Amino acid sequence: LVNRSHSVDTDEDYTHDTKCSGCGRNPISQVDRYRCLECSSPTYDLCGRCFEKRRQTGKHLTGHAMAHFKLPNEILGIHFNNIDTEVTLNKLKQLDTLRNEQHKGIKCDGVCHQTNFIGLRFKCDICPNYNLCEPCAITKHVCTK
Repeated sequence: LVNRSHSVDTDEDYTHDTKCSGCGRNPISQVDRYRCLECSSPTYDLCGRCFEKRRQTGKHLTGHAMAHFKLPNEILGIHFNNIDTEVTLNKLKQLDTLRNEQHKGIKCDGVCHQTNFIGLRFKCDICPNYNLCEPCAITKHVCTK
């Protein structure tokens, strides 16, 4: 999931109070942390290094929708009190700020090829310029680049 409006000052300490499901690092003490929005029991979190390695364990597969955290308990510029219950794909789809966001100049690379789409935007974790609108992402349109 992508939000263009938030940037991080890398001089600050960013410790995510969770364990990396890939390498076991606890806590995740780097800026980038990723949470799988499809693996929910137990939650599946990756540090930036494991995410870059496309780490897969158990039921988690590369290609699952992931939420990117740069700040603990904050995603897409929105603060969450309990990310375990509040940061799910269904709950993110219901947030007005995300549901109504227009992605100007962005074309969906899925089946619809819609430009300037509104709603959640998904990016491929491998390809540099591959975007999906919510309907194409939910129907599991797979990147073949």
